[in-house]
Amino acid sequence: MQHSRALGHFEDLGDVRGAAEALSGLGHSSGARGHYRESRRRHGMALARFREAGDRHGEARATAGLGLADWFVRGHDESAAHHRQALALLQDTGDGRALAHELVNLGLAQWFYGDYADCARRHRRALTLFEEVHDRRGQATAHHGLGLAAWHVGDPEEALGHHRFALTVFRDLCDRRGEALTTQRLGYIHWMSGRHEEAERHLRAALALRLRIRDRHGEAETRGDLAALLDAVHRPEAAHAEAERARSIYARILPPGSAEPPLPVLAGRGPGPR
Repeated sequence: MQHSRALGHFEDLGDVRGAAEALSGLGHSSGARGHYRESRRRHGMALARFREAGDRHGEARATAGLGLADWFVRGHDESAAHHRQALALLQDTGDGRALAHELVNLGLAQWFYGDYADCARRHRRALTLFEEVHDRRGQATAHHGLGLAAWHVGDPEEALGHHRFALTVFRDLCDRRGEALTTQRLGYIHWMSGRHEEAERHLRAALALRLRIRDRHGEAETRGDLAALLDAVHRPEAAHAEAERARSIYARILPPGSAEPPLPVLAGRGPGPR
């Protein structure tokens, strides 16, 4: 509501850049609620306004917003293309924090494609930039990505170290979204390491956080992971119930024609915290 009022105010004043900022805020708030098509539409409108205002930095941020939305709307290739474009736009701005975020987004895309070495390389560079600007939340995000890469190259202890560092920071900052994502990932690692009770404890804690912040997409992912774990430990009725809850959420929030993630699903096969 605040961004909507601001948009009307800036449009009445003929303030193109102010309207672009309000549209960008609407895009991010729509995405946070799982309304990805609306998010994409708002970021597209913001992009046009930023270009009209000659705001290169704003253009980069709106392009990055399109990348976040298109992960769910048009697919991972389109999403990565937007993030590469945003990274190129940011090169001459001197905004190390924004550069680092785009490195994280591209690192996660590379992780999804299975290029774990490039994923780690981009996250290490992002971590350095976040450290330079003393951005603790950004540092936690970079450590999370490094943990993903470490796990997939066969170093579970390093992965645990990165995720535990990230979890501590997210908790210190009261970042419940980051805390939920990292707690869920720790649950997955415990599960794959044979520590099933610890895994279930982490996944249920992650689910409670998802519900608390009303993160519907995150809730579906966590329920899917919990379903997979329960199935693995021979609790089929409980597994089926969680899988059905996840499927119901996906049916409501994913754009028409989107491919529903397979259920049960493994943890972390989507974008991380931005």
